[in-house]
Amino acid sequence: MAEEKVSTMLFPVDVRKKVIPELPNGFAGNALVPGFARATVKELMELEDDFIIRKVQEGIERLNDEYIKSGIDWLELNRGVPCKEDSFSLVAWWRLGLESEIFAWGRLKCATPLIVKPGLVMLLPGAKDEGGINICLSLPKDQLQEFCRIMLET
Repeated sequence: MAEEKVSTMLFPVDVRKKVIPELPNGFAGNALVPGFARATVKELMELEDDFIIRKVQEGIERLNDEYIKSGIDWLELNRGVPCKEDSFSLVAWWRLGLESEIFAWGRLKCATPLIVKPGLVMLLPGAKDEGGINICLSLPKDQLQEFCRIMLET
């Protein structure tokens, strides 16, 4: 049944404070591990206001030291995370705080992906002092029209 199909959302989690020993402040390496949230189509259709937030929080809480280290081993063996047909990856760059960092060339003025591939949704900060977020995603034309309709209704 379509209502029993499971959809998965993958999202990066900063694990600097979750691994043992904790990574030191100033650590510049990659410390992101994919977390996940799963729900059936029926659950998503009957969704409570905080349902997705609770599912993401459960995904984050699942990431303890042992889980993180076994996940890193799995990623190494499988060369990354496959994105299946009923799944997508959500990357929320608007909360990285890159706009407040001072790089060798100065402050970041804009963050945008070079390529947006199917199954990847990127949330980026809106224009400075305007608030909001920019959503970058790749959708087939018919789904893009439906997405625009839904966004205009809210």
